[in-house]
Amino acid sequence: MRAIPKGSVLLLARPCCHNPTGVDIRGEQWSEVMKIVAERRLIPFLDFAYSGFGDGVEEDAQVARRFAAELPVVLVAMSFSKSLLAHTASASAPSRSSASDTGARRRRCSRTSSA
Repeated sequence: MRAIPKGSVLLLARPCCHNPTGVDIRGEQWSEVMKIVAERRLIPFLDFAYSGFGDGVEEDAQVARRFAAELPVVLVAMSFSKSLLAHTASASAPSRSSASDTGARRRRCSRTSSA
């Protein structure tokens, strides 16, 4: 990550229930990732596909909440097709958070589709 050009988007696929490895980044490891992201001014893109299948819905969401609280810009994609047992369909909600967003002003865009 230290070699990625400053300002680049960094895809962090499956922050919980990593597929196919089954190995998740934990606690202090996330702190180190966030430190590097901040130092390099990277834009983290968290791609959740199995939220709630790891340690629970609230627990699995903590990574996204930490990024949103501590970094100026965060991109998050939430896929719900696994949660809804709809593996042949797509149900997702992309979100964006920035330091200038507050409460009701936080911008979100949602899209659901069936394929």
